[in-house]
Amino acid sequence: MELEALEPGSDFSALIDWTRNAKCTQVCWVGHAPDVGNFASALVGDGQAHVRFAKGAVAAIRLHEEIGYGAGELYWLATAKSLGV
Repeated sequence: MELEALEPGSDFSALIDWTRNAKCTQVCWVGHAPDVGNFASALVGDGQAHVRFAKGAVAAIRLHEEIGYGAGELYWLATAKSLGV
């Protein structure tokens, strides 16, 4: 599904709102740098986090509370190179 909230330069709050309204137990966001790294950083950090996504990287973030700023923990991050792609 294409989502305006995932377009380059998009707004994290709009993405969170969409995710809450979708009432998903699991969701996969696909995007481009630097937005995808910024979104991951917002989910796991207190405003100081930085998650760098190399081209083709994928991450799993486990949420410990309702989705939002600082609500998650980086569970794993894999690059295309580490996956042999």
